[in-house]
Amino acid sequence: MRNRFGRRRRARRPTAQQTVFVVVAAVLGGLVGAVAEYLLDPARGHARRAGLRERSAAAVRRPVKRARRTATRNVAHLRGRARRVGHRLSASHPPADDRTLVDRVRSEVFDRRHFGRRSVNIDAVDGVVTLRGQLDDRDAIRDIEAAVGRVAGVRGVENLLHTPDTAAPNVVGLQRPER
Repeated sequence: MRNRFGRRRRARRPTAQQTVFVVVAAVLGGLVGAVAEYLLDPARGHARRAGLRERSAAAVRRPVKRARRTATRNVAHLRGRARRVGHRLSASHPPADDRTLVDRVRSEVFDRRHFGRRSVNIDAVDGVVTLRGQLDDRDAIRDIEAAVGRVAGVRGVENLLHTPDTAAPNVVGLQRPER
């Protein structure tokens, strides 16, 4: 081939980018041909196309189901958090009966580390809690009485606790004076 001046043209070599483009086009063409042969096969093509359709639909449904499940869990979690806040802000309801009140006093007062498990008998009648027993310290007796009075549902506290060197307050009037 000659140029416009009559000289012979030299053949140009393709650039590296052109070579890569040709190779990529050939590979893609081969892949498209292989996929077309696989899917358009007269013997098994229909089943392969149906399977591909089902797998593609499942691949779309899976993330949607996962997002729906996550959203449902998050809504339930937030609903629980809101109920917890509402419960904390609402006034505490008095217990249904005296047995429940005694259980509440035991759990809220005597399960704390400050007081611990002590030999204190607890009774309740119509919301009035009676404390009976013997403790070593007068300050502990006052603290326990105050803590029981702060429990929701307690209308009054009858304190019959005493120290080892004193008699129980409910027995003092019953004892005869010694002669």
